[in-house]
Amino acid sequence: MAKGKSKPTPAPAGREVIEISSDDEGQPSVRPPLVPQQNASNIASLRKEVQRLKTDRDQYLQEAETLQYQLELNKQKIRSLEIQSGLDTDKIALSDSDLDDIISCNVCSNTMFVPYILPGCGHTFCQKCLTDWFDTTFRNFINAHPRYDANNPVVDQLLAYLQDPRVLQNPRMLEGIRQFIPAQPTPKYECPECRAPVTSKPIENFAMKSLSRMVASVKKETIPSTPQRPRAGGPWDGYFPSKH
Repeated sequence: MAKGKSKPTPAPAGREVIEISSDDEGQPSVRPPLVPQQNASNIASLRKEVQRLKTDRDQYLQEAETLQYQLELNKQKIRSLEIQSGLDTDKIALSDSDLDDIISCNVCSNTMFVPYILPGCGHTFCQKCLTDWFDTTFRNFINAHPRYDANNPVVDQLLAYLQDPRVLQNPRMLEGIRQFIPAQPTPKYECPECRAPVTSKPIENFAMKSLSRMVASVKKETIPSTPQRPRAGGPWDGYFPSKH
């Protein structure tokens, strides 16, 4: 007698039946770790943050320089108005010698047709005398520090970050930046008259320039032509490099 198909053995009572199916629908898939992608994303975010801080820092420096320029210019306008207030149609309050003292450079004693004011102390000198003065300081510094690199942008960038209010409020970031600043000496420029430190570019004194030309015109003196500005940069970039 032929044997029939064997019947499936029933599962013992009380045991849970686990059905194995080839269908993976509904089962959580196992994904490879995303560590490399996460690192790349973090690096990209940090780069964006550094670029944003750099842009903000450049904006703050530009605004500070503009405000400083406006402040010094307004001071000179006030001084010029005070001088003019002592004049009327019939009487000159200032003698020629007093007026010459005002418009003359304290270094070369010539009329300041191209005057520049030092932002720190407020003293004004002609451009040539300041250039010669800074040149002497720079040459003496180079002789004492022959390995000085004036084109190293790292120090300027880190020092600029230290002026960012958000960095100043973050002690860990502040300390980290300070540790990366190399101990590199820099030239110490001073005012030729009072020896006050000069840490930023001199500003052209338009009020004094106008007064000097007005006096020269009244006296029928020859007014020299204004020196041409270089196409890139200014007369003080070699002493006070711009921040990038």
